[in-house]
Amino acid sequence: MAEGSEKSPSTAPLDRLIERGLLRTNTELGENRANLLELAATVLALVDLLVEKGLLDGAEVRARVERARAEVEADESSRVTRARVQTDTGDKHAADNAEVDCGARFALCRGACCSMQVPLSTQDVEEGMVRWDLGRPYFILHGDDGRCVHQDRATHFCGLYEERPLACRTYSCRGDRRIWKDFDARLPNEKGIAALLAQKFAPPLVLIGHRPTIALAPTGKGDPER
Repeated sequence: MAEGSEKSPSTAPLDRLIERGLLRTNTELGENRANLLELAATVLALVDLLVEKGLLDGAEVRARVERARAEVEADESSRVTRARVQTDTGDKHAADNAEVDCGARFALCRGACCSMQVPLSTQDVEEGMVRWDLGRPYFILHGDDGRCVHQDRATHFCGLYEERPLACRTYSCRGDRRIWKDFDARLPNEKGIAALLAQKFAPPLVLIGHRPTIALAPTGKGDPER
């Protein structure tokens, strides 16, 4: 379900049509961006080849690129919000769950993983159960406290456990140094957890379901003090 109030019986069909329309629009935008990246890679390869053969001057090309980049960045119409749908890797309900004794650890970790930014799949959007941020498609919706709206604030348990995204199903905090100094000894990284809950990392942390370890290390500011 998208951001906003609960759906009434009279508006639910229209809401679903709007959500499906947004999904199609943003999927096409993503495909167009992929095509542009392929085009950019081809142009760069051609430039490199021409420079290598002495047909172009590398320094002059770089200067022209910088000038063109400045002109593009100055154009307000070029600042497009990116939409992201996690690459579908099959039925999330058939995926193996990461085995972590979460219930026994919540008092220590405070369910900090539910503050992470999670991209949804097409399946999530089509099912219409996971709420996502209309201003940031297609990432799971967070509340004003920075936590996933589906997390029970009292118990820290997931309120949408059976329908949760693939990333949430396959993520394990066992090797996440932001959360644990020593997972087996149940020794939490208090400063790392506090940083996660305060949303101090930029760019946003992303859980990648089929490769959850890719996003374990925050970027830009290094690991929180352990």
